[in-house]
Amino acid sequence: MSANLLLQVAGFGMNIVLARILSKGDITRISVLQSFYGTFMLVGQLGITTAITKLCAEDIESGRREELMVTGIKMNLITSAIVVSTVFGLSFFNVFSPSDPIINSLMRIYIFQVPFVVLVYLLTGYLQAQQRIRTMSKYQVVIRTMVIISLIAASWQWALKGYVIAIVAANGAGFLLLMRISVIRPKQFFRYPVRRETVGRIFDFSRFSFLAGLIYQWTLNIGVLMANYYITENRDSIAVYAMALFLSTVSS
Repeated sequence: MSANLLLQVAGFGMNIVLARILSKGDITRISVLQSFYGTFMLVGQLGITTAITKLCAEDIESGRREELMVTGIKMNLITSAIVVSTVFGLSFFNVFSPSDPIINSLMRIYIFQVPFVVLVYLLTGYLQAQQRIRTMSKYQVVIRTMVIISLIAASWQWALKGYVIAIVAANGAGFLLLMRISVIRPKQFFRYPVRRETVGRIFDFSRFSFLAGLIYQWTLNIGVLMANYYITENRDSIAVYAMALFLSTVSS
């Protein structure tokens, strides 16, 4: 609980600092990128993290637990690759903002954080299933702190493009850091083939988590996304709305 509270406070402080560093136009673009990203990350995850955490926490053999985790990683690599390639291609057709080409061009970079974040969630879920809560919390704080410092420094130096590049690079570095304590090694990755029974078992749990998360994300971000498509002038108002939404979410 203390780690979660620390992360929330740090995230709140980062948004306040970024609001002072970046222009309203850049804050608007970040809000739109984040709103799309929430849905794309869920599709990349496909609820697999929740399923792996639940299944690996059961009283099963270590070999079966490793097989579940390896299968989950392979599934998430496939889903993430589909998400990245699809979004990257669609960005050339101005799908993500008909009135702001900068959003579409930045989306081609921003989307590459999805595989890293998806796998970080999967690895932390696996640690949680193994009751390594303290280790998980410590690395969550370290990774989040690294992301926050990188974003503030890059935004200060290079504005919006620095923010986008920094968030991808920092999440990639966070994934590599977490891999250091992962019990899954390359030889185990190739040891277990993907079996239909294992995939079906994972999907039995993941589909409900995926649908619930999708509904929540759409409920949370529908206002920003609609404004992105319908407001073509005075788009700074989107930034004001997004900041107010963020503050109300934190306070609740």
